[in-house]
Amino acid sequence: MYPGDFRAQLWRTYHNLTELLKSEGASWHDVVRTTCYIRDIERDDDAFNCVRNEFYRALGLAPFPASTGIQARICRSDLLVEIEAMAILCRGGNA
Repeated sequence: MYPGDFRAQLWRTYHNLTELLKSEGASWHDVVRTTCYIRDIERDDDAFNCVRNEFYRALGLAPFPASTGIQARICRSDLLVEIEAMAILCRGGNA
């Protein structure tokens, strides 16, 4: 989706991750760390930081999850960004 449009791909990635978190009863407030793979970090780092900060602030996250940005070849040539998120959930149960 959105060939060549880094910002649109990033927003879609955040949307997809939000839905994955919801499917497990989690939210971005449970995310403690992200690893962000960016095809061209020199070109897209400023846009990445702008969108990420806007997204996290809109959710009221404070502090933001820890984050590492890595320039990487992504599995598909049309993808410009990929994000891995780690969430911690505390669920009741018998110990």
